[in-house]
Amino acid sequence: MKYLLTLRSWIVFAVVALPAALPLNYLLKENHKAAVISLCIWILLLLSWLNAAGINMFIKFREKMKINLSFFRFNIGYLYIYTIILSAALYMQVTGKLEERLSNPAIGLVVMVPMTIYAIIALLNAYYFVALLIVSSEARSIVSFKSLSKEFVLMIFFPVGIWFLHPRIAKIISKKRSAFSSANIATSDL
Repeated sequence: MKYLLTLRSWIVFAVVALPAALPLNYLLKENHKAAVISLCIWILLLLSWLNAAGINMFIKFREKMKINLSFFRFNIGYLYIYTIILSAALYMQVTGKLEERLSNPAIGLVVMVPMTIYAIIALLNAYYFVALLIVSSEARSIVSFKSLSKEFVLMIFFPVGIWFLHPRIAKIISKKRSAFSSANIATSDL
């Protein structure tokens, strides 16, 4: 997935933003099956970009920073699984097969509400991780949340934020590893 980070920012923006418009287009045409499928593809593209950015920037810092990559990987993995489960449930809902399979619809709510709450937390954590790596790499030290709030907000407004953040991430990844290994990175602010 590193190739996603080597593309020009307008290409990445187009690859991520255009599929975001497809579900709306399909919903307007009342093609609900295609809307669910295109929504799933869009979310998987977003997660792939986040995963590539987080892991490839982390590789630059693993010797100097004491940041936990395993929690980021767990959250991204959870989001992949959640997206597939949610897409399957939505697809079954629009085809009318969900009511046939569930004798009590409340069971679906009992399962999906906690999963959705954790998915939101996992996504915010992934945004935080990538924003932390962007700002910390530029400052060459681990920074506080106050210092990375601008990048965090840009991550939340993903299609627009990618336009501004992608060039910075590509620059960080293209830097030579030796430039980071000589940096004095403090971990006291974690």
